[in-house]
Amino acid sequence: MQPAIIFDMDGVLVDSEPFHKYIWNKVFDYQGIPFTNEYYDTLIGTSGVYSWNKIIKDFELKKDIDELMSFHKGLFYQELEKNDIPAVKGVVETLSILKEHQFSLSLGSSSPKKLINIIVDRLDIKSYFDFLVSSEDVENGKPAPDIFLEIANNYKRPSENFIVIEDSKNGIKAAKSAGMKGIGYRNVNSGNQDLSQADLIIESFEELTVQIIKEL
Repeated sequence: MQPAIIFDMDGVLVDSEPFHKYIWNKVFDYQGIPFTNEYYDTLIGTSGVYSWNKIIKDFELKKDIDELMSFHKGLFYQELEKNDIPAVKGVVETLSILKEHQFSLSLGSSSPKKLINIIVDRLDIKSYFDFLVSSEDVENGKPAPDIFLEIANNYKRPSENFIVIEDSKNGIKAAKSAGMKGIGYRNVNSGNQDLSQADLIIESFEELTVQIIKEL
């Protein structure tokens, strides 16, 4: 049986990290929190709940997490209406090739379902995926393995039959915790991510051939 492949969304399907970073910078500024690239890198690949729990703890904020997340989401979708987020170079072609070779494909993202649906509709790639799973569908988002385990459960296949493509340390950690193979995509816009846990690291999707995937 060919492996099923799970694609992360932000930084893998769409080059969205610059936009996320822009929004986080504005949110930090509104909340009076110092923003640094190094701290932002630790948030990449995680769910909103995980990120805000971390921020509240790290900066000893006294505000309610629901209030902070609501403000963040409101600003995000307001700005998203005015901005286009491009697909990562070569990834749509990769999806097409893998589908032609009858690989099972799914999307597993820390982003909310609303954003996932907006992105796959904008890029017209929804038909490639069997399942779209968000951190909202499980108890714990990345770096916990819940999203990937939910997809495995949907297929009724063991974890070792899956390969996950991620651009972040947190995403690769989630994949390995799920007992899956991990391909690290080194996206220059995703910050200084430690992908050393990945079974394979690629610099572009042109490197990701059917033969390489089968060899994994």
